[in-house]
Amino acid sequence: MNTDGNLAALNAWQREQDAIEAGELHLEKLQQELADDIYDAYITGNENAVNEVEDALTDAKTMANLLGRLRAAMDKECRKPVGDRGTDLYDTTWKLLDAVCMDIAKRSTTPDELDQARRFYAP
Repeated sequence: MNTDGNLAALNAWQREQDAIEAGELHLEKLQQELADDIYDAYITGNENAVNEVEDALTDAKTMANLLGRLRAAMDKECRKPVGDRGTDLYDTTWKLLDAVCMDIAKRSTTPDELDQARRFYAP
C-alpha cells in the first residue's frame, strides 16, 4: 500500500488550512487595529467616527444592550462608597464603545476596504 501519496495530500491540505488560518488571523489583527483607530477617532471627535458610532448605538438591539449594561453598572456603582464610584461605569462604557467600533471594523473584509475605512476615520 502506497501511503506516500496520502501523506503528501494530507500535508498539502494542512498547509492550505494553515494558510487560511494565517489569513484569518491577519484579517482579525487588521480589523482590531481599525477598531482601535475608530475608537480613537470617536473619542477625539472625528465627525465620521462620531456619526458612525452613534448610528450604531441608536440601533434598537444595541440600545437595549447599552441600557441594560449601564443600569447594571450604575447599580454596582451605587453599592460602593461614594469615593470609590465611577470605575465600573467607565469600564462598561469603554467596553461597549470598543464592541461597537469592532462591529464597524468587521464590515471591512479586504485590505482595500480596511485602507478606505482607515482613511475615512483618520483624524
